[in-house]
Amino acid sequence: LVNHDLPDVRERTRYADAIIRWAANIGVNEAVFFGGFDARYRTGDEKLRWVATSMWTKKLKEPKMESGLYIIGPLALFTLFSEIYKLPALVILPYAETSRPDPRAAAIAVETFAKLYGLNIDTKELYEKARLIEEKIMELEEQKEVMQAPPGASERVYM
Repeated sequence: LVNHDLPDVRERTRYADAIIRWAANIGVNEAVFFGGFDARYRTGDEKLRWVATSMWTKKLKEPKMESGLYIIGPLALFTLFSEIYKLPALVILPYAETSRPDPRAAAIAVETFAKLYGLNIDTKELYEKARLIEEKIMELEEQKEVMQAPPGASERVYM
């Protein structure tokens, strides 16, 4: 299930309940949800954090999300209802830039999923998009510095 839109805030709980109940009823064995983890919380060189429901039995080599931090919004509701309906669920949270699209984080999430299930999924296009975004950001930062730099001594006029 790919969720491209969010239901109205008043409907999100019912929506998450209906989706997870439906998945459990049709025999889905486990669920994997994707989110993003604010890159400002990175403490080492790990690429992601993760959290799982109590029914999830697989482990990832990356560290779990630290105690005291929270998942919010629809992702939290999907995880909550997975726990309620005893549907094993994993939440993969690659470190992501919160102020812009982050294809590198998406690539890391896809690679983690692929490794978990023994799949081969090409992520080159995502890494290329990440490179282009990062180049554009550097270009804009350089332009900003040039525009903010004080004029050189040769441009000064003394009276």
